Amino acid sequence: PKLLRADSHTPYSECGLENPKGWNKLIDAMLGEIEELVKPYHDTDESFELAQCKSKFAALCFYIERCPKAVAEQVREVITKYQGICGKTCESTGKPGKLYIGTSGWYCVIDPEIAEKHPTTYTLCSDQPEGTA
Repeated sequence: PKLLRADSHTPYSECGLENPKGWNKLIDAMLGEIEELVKPYHDTDESFELAQCKSKFAALCFYIERCPKAVAEQVREVITKYQGICGKTCESTGKPGKLYIGTSGWYCVIDPEIAEKHPTTYTLCSDQPEGTA
């Protein structure tokens, strides 16, 4: 998406992308949808500016520095949609995942097949996001 290219207001090198690789396709899709919403505002006082995108407590966190008021609610809806999808997507592989806690104490969304191969590393959390099997 243009939001992350050097010719945009927020080049990749400055936007703080720290997301797990298994979420890359989802984040690309999310940024593409946001790009369509904010495109009319490029090079204006209301241009879109991404501050950071990362995983925090196994959830997609997307911080916006600036967003056009006219589309702010729509942008929030897109982000919320992808937060829900990422909450059920393996951070490593992009396959369906479940919420686990690792031996390090960090929460993560992992493919159950990976967790089964490493039973001393991952413990399934009792509270799972809605829609997970």
